[in-house]
Amino acid sequence: DDLHGVEVRANTMTLGDRTLDIPAITDSIDAVQRDAGVEEKRLLGIAFSVPGVVDAGTGVVSQAPDLRWQESVPLRDLLEDLYAVPVTVDNDVNLMVIAEREEGGAVGVDDVIYLYLGRSGVGAGIISGGRLTQGGHGAAGEIGVIPLCVARGSVSGTRVEDRISGHTQRND
Repeated sequence: DDLHGVEVRANTMTLGDRTLDIPAITDSIDAVQRDAGVEEKRLLGIAFSVPGVVDAGTGVVSQAPDLRWQESVPLRDLLEDLYAVPVTVDNDVNLMVIAEREEGGAVGVDDVIYLYLGRSGVGAGIISGGRLTQGGHGAAGEIGVIPLCVARGSVSGTRVEDRISGHTQRND
């Protein structure tokens, strides 16, 4: 976006069976910057939305199953070191609920729940009393990663989104 909030360029990548890694992220950032004609010294900041558990205070992504990240990733620090600009990292649905409150169907509403039912994930963005609710480690709205109770015949470690997602195989 430019300084007026108008999108200048965007880049979308399809991962398929690949894992999203830092080189792929930097290639995407570089492509947007190049296509927008923004010189390196004019880049003012980077915002990165992640489908997973993000501690927005630290920029650490602790869970991102859709990205196939198996360990915590200090994404903000990595990108700030590479680009020397401020970086914001937050959960994708948190950013969606903020957008709805700022310019969408929830303008001026102080209590909002934005429920996201995706092909491979389930999450919620929560605004209470006019403030985004993120939880202690950024997982307040991460409905999909909640483990289900182990019942006879169920697989240990099954999460809510493993059972209801259209993207994973069910064992009904």
